[in-house]
Amino acid sequence: KRRRGGEERKRKRGGRRRRRKRRKRRKRRKRRKRRRRRRKRRRRRKKRRKRKKRKRRKKRKRRRKRRKRRKRKKRKEEEEEEEEEEEEEEEEEEEEEEEEEEEEEEEEEEEEEEEEEEEEEEEEEEEEEEGQEKPAK
Repeated sequence: KRRRGGEERKRKRGGRRRRRKRRKRRKRRKRRKRRRRRRKRRRRRKKRRKRKKRKRRKKRKRRRKRRKRRKRKKRKEEEEEEEEEEEEEEEEEEEEEEEEEEEEEEEEEEEEEEEEEEEEEEEEEEEEEEGQEKPAK
């Protein structure tokens, strides 16, 4: 019988062996296809997982950094507050010391004034005594 383009060819009958071969080939192809698809899917899944992991790690890193920054900022503020408090305390102590010094100076001045007054009184008494002794002579 004539087929395609005038070639003379005997019509191939679908024998059992050929059918089996064809089936095997088909099965092999299907298997390969399935494997390829599975591999692709696995690879995609793996990549997605990796990406997710990386993303998670990045987020964690960022969060940790933010937390550290916040902690550092907080600590810095606390230290500044402590320094301010210490400075205020020092200022108060200095003021107290100055007040004490002023009080001591005032006391010293008062003592000096008292001493001067006593000396003046003594001189006056001596003059009076001398004045009384003169007429007795």
